Amino acid sequence: MSNIMDKRIKEIQKIYEKKIKEEIKNQEKPKLTTRQKIVDVYNALNNISANILYTQAKPFVEFSYWKVYNINIITPEINVINSIFKESDELKTYNKEKENIAKLTCIQNEGGSPSLIPNPKGGFQYQFGPKEQVLFNVEIVKLDIKYKQLIIKIEQRNKEIDTFNALEIKRPKYIKIKLSQIGPNISIDEYIDLFLKEDLIDSSEMQRKVGKKNDQK
Repeated sequence: MSNIMDKRIKEIQKIYEKKIKEEIKNQEKPKLTTRQKIVDVYNALNNISANILYTQAKPFVEFSYWKVYNINIITPEINVINSIFKESDELKTYNKEKENIAKLTCIQNEGGSPSLIPNPKGGFQYQFGPKEQVLFNVEIVKLDIKYKQLIIKIEQRNKEIDTFNALEIKRPKYIKIKLSQIGPNISIDEYIDLFLKEDLIDSSEMQRKVGKKNDQK
């Protein structure tokens, strides 16, 4: 009987040791992401800031800290990416002309100033209705014909950027936020999947809610 117990204890001990080794291995293994994901997080956080400014919402202090902290830790990486693929003088001229077209063809406010709305990549952008969009598109086609060779270079450059940004790197050490710490009238719904995958959201509350729903069934 004692031999059987000893054998069982050894089996349990081996299983326990195996699990401990797996946990240690998982802890040592760095969590990976891509530069594109870092860019996506950066754009999402800045867009949330723009929306808060636009709607004059009042975020909780925890949310403001989370947002600014995470922006700050990835800003150096964003700056490096931007410096590697910085605009040429010709591209700056093209973009300036493109912005002028947008400024002139977008919806105008009563005072004659361009109408602005939050930009998904952060900041603001010109607002277009169906008619304004058609007019803008026509003018952009003319502009692209004018800068035909530059457009080819831009397409090649964008392929290089996409390849570079797709490379896996170590994920930044983001801090997490609970959904209950965000604040009233602030939505991050369109970024939930991104933030969960990149480990910026504390999902414990979400798991508890799911657990309660399952218990009620």
